[in-house]
Amino acid sequence: KTELVKADGETVSFVYLLRETDTGWKIVNVVADGVSDLSLKRAEYPAVIREAGFAGLLEKLAEQSARYAESAGGD
Repeated sequence: KTELVKADGETVSFVYLLRETDTGWKIVNVVADGVSDLSLKRAEYPAVIREAGFAGLLEKLAEQSARYAESAGGD
């Protein structure tokens, strides 16, 4: 759990859900002030499927995965 104090003094709480993998611990979800990042992402999926089909969703997920890997220093 982490707490961030914003410039206006408001505190935002972050809770991290971790999962152990063969290569170490990975963050699988972040909850900020009770709102799940994973839930927000899942809410986007139906709109992507409507606009671009299931193949479009898979493409979007692959792009996001590549961005996360780059930002984490992965291949």
